[in-house]
Amino acid sequence: MWPCRSFAPPSAPAPYNGPVLLRRLSLENFRNIASLDLPFAPGRTVLHGRNAQGKTNLLEAVHLLAAAKSIRAEHERDLIAWNVLAGEIPYTRIRGDFDRGGTPLRLEVFLQLEPDGDASQDGEPRLAKRLRVNGAPRRAADFVGEMQAVLFEPQDIELVYGSPSSRRRHLDMTLSQADRPLLHDLQRYQRILTQRNHLLKSLREGRASPAELPTWDDILIESGAAIIAARAAALASLDASAARLHAQLTAGTERLRLLYAPSFPVPEGGAAHIAVAFRQALAATAARERLFGATIAGPHRDDFAFQLGGVSLAAFGSRGQHRLATVALKLAEAEYMTQRTGTQPTLLLDDILSELDADRRGFLLERVADSPQALITTADLPSLQGTLLRDAAVLEIVAGAVR
Repeated sequence: MWPCRSFAPPSAPAPYNGPVLLRRLSLENFRNIASLDLPFAPGRTVLHGRNAQGKTNLLEAVHLLAAAKSIRAEHERDLIAWNVLAGEIPYTRIRGDFDRGGTPLRLEVFLQLEPDGDASQDGEPRLAKRLRVNGAPRRAADFVGEMQAVLFEPQDIELVYGSPSSRRRHLDMTLSQADRPLLHDLQRYQRILTQRNHLLKSLREGRASPAELPTWDDILIESGAAIIAARAAALASLDASAARLHAQLTAGTERLRLLYAPSFPVPEGGAAHIAVAFRQALAATAARERLFGATIAGPHRDDFAFQLGGVSLAAFGSRGQHRLATVALKLAEAEYMTQRTGTQPTLLLDDILSELDADRRGFLLERVADSPQALITTADLPSLQGTLLRDAAVLEIVAGAVR
């Protein structure tokens, strides 16, 4: 991994075009929720109840409609309720009805196990996934970005010290909501990477010719350079916003940086220059690739790092500092989506307020008040009395049901 560096931010923000508002959420067999049909209004909705009742599941479902995949589930089959009626093929359906500037928008995610089909690589039944926009089938790359949402969770602090793969996944899911071409490139890159790695293993075993590799290299470099350029520009924007927001959270006592850490030296000048550097990196690692049977350099090995005062936040920061850094990152993500799309995202706050002191909670609530729509969960409703509950819808969640 090469040293972290910063990049120039993207061009000027797009004009604001108005929010995409959730009007109704319908769930079937989603986690612990057997059936739900719940209307929503603009502004703030507070979902309260004891732990393990399904509050977080509701936020996960809304975020899934924005990102087309769960940010929490390791396997999407885990989203299907385990107690589907006997004799039924296990499935789950997540449907959201939205208002986009007076135009109705319906987004639907349908997952179903195929017990009679071939097993997947892990031996489990294959999962059929269908995405629809206003009733019409869509690919993920044409589904993501119809609405935007930013999810705040207590476990977000793991972004600071967790694995590079989790940071890459989080970054790509966030950016894809505001940049559809990036999602196309990510999907294409993953397909080519899988094929190229298969070829490298065949070369190691003497079952393929080295002459086959350049064709895969060309396609990999094209998509990979576009991904790196998009990530670098986005992180430059996120870095600037997060630094400003973090300074406000800490009264200017600490300086937060978000720095891109690519797997090879990345030059300035956009995707064309990055492509040249990527090709050089592949040439430099060719011998090791044949030895290990895997592609060593590329955006699938990139990372980004949190620094505080010029040192690694993961190595030297406290839990409280990790918390404030991730709050600043999430608020920066909301600003980034607004700048890129002209539409403020829905804010989803999963019991995050209990993790903050009074001053920081007030700062976050000011941002929530400016959001066209926010869904907030809590296990301690009295702690939210006051400004937050004014004009808010308050719903109690009990065992996956609303009352």
